[in-house]
Amino acid sequence: MIRIETVAEFRGVSIPNPQLATMAKYFDQEHEAFVKGAALVHRKTVFQVLTRIIRLCNVDTGRLRGSFTPLMDKWGFKGYEAYMKQPPLAGTTKKAQKRGYASGQGGGYSEAEVNKGKVLGQFIDAVLNTTITSNVAYASDVNFKSYFLSAALIWGDNQYKRNFENYFKAAAKRGWIPEQNPNEEGEA
Repeated sequence: MIRIETVAEFRGVSIPNPQLATMAKYFDQEHEAFVKGAALVHRKTVFQVLTRIIRLCNVDTGRLRGSFTPLMDKWGFKGYEAYMKQPPLAGTTKKAQKRGYASGQGGGYSEAEVNKGKVLGQFIDAVLNTTITSNVAYASDVNFKSYFLSAALIWGDNQYKRNFENYFKAAAKRGWIPEQNPNEEGEA
């Protein structure tokens, strides 16, 4: 089982998330627009990370890639579909190259396999805390051999920080949060 969390922990390693600590200071009734916007930025970033996982996954049938799509499907986001048949960003396996996958022919790609994968994908979606799970039997083995998931999560951590830094600036300009740095001591 592969489990991806946008916050807190991955395989026993805690990842600090200063963006959430900053946001927590503004979570009250007076900052409703800020909270709604933060939830939207979080969801958008999760979709970006999931799309990146699909783009890096080097299994060509579509089952493993499909297992990362149920949350996006729930919200009607179809931006990932353009990448389902594409070769991975990180290259292709020798087996996939023999099947013509590297030439863009799709190799062993199958909509039926994608649909099987969708059944094996699960998620828990709460405000600012999303967990994605792939129950495809060989998911861990593929990640162990190619580190596609690890690479996507590193990219995703940086993307999450960038997206929220931009959001904080925009929210301050709109007056949703005080201009004062929330990490400084004093009255807000």
